Amino acid sequence: MINRSLLLTLFLLLKLSCGKTPDLSLDPNIDWFGFGSYACYCSGNCARLYRIQEGQLYQRQYNTCEMYELGNPGTVLPADKIALAQPLLDSFPQGLLDSSDETYGCPDCGDWGGYRIFLQKNGQLRSWNIDRVPSLPSWLQPYMTQVDAVITVLGQ
Repeated sequence: MINRSLLLTLFLLLKLSCGKTPDLSLDPNIDWFGFGSYACYCSGNCARLYRIQEGQLYQRQYNTCEMYELGNPGTVLPADKIALAQPLLDSFPQGLLDSSDETYGCPDCGDWGGYRIFLQKNGQLRSWNIDRVPSLPSWLQPYMTQVDAVITVLGQ
């Protein structure tokens, strides 16, 4: 009886601890991971995209709010900057991977901008457009707060 209870308890603990945050930093199939912010009502430097690819961190600025030409990663940033961005890949929310939704909230609807997240794995690119206003699902809001903090620090 004790063995059965112990096994059931261990199973439940493992089940509850799995699946919340995949460790994408260890996934060799990740081609690149990107995150950035944008604002469509702007004049120059309307969007900034950071990208982790092949052990380096890149930055790309856009004069429109659209992040285009994703094949061009941008300018390589100093090596110490990747340590600031790597936690975003390490803590990537499983909910984004599990959902077919590509938009969360109403990004830039009230002239407050939005965030873009990109993940290319095995040549397949997924992207998410996420509102800046804190009306996001409870599982996503802490991650986006972290994204905002990293973008702020990298932009200084």
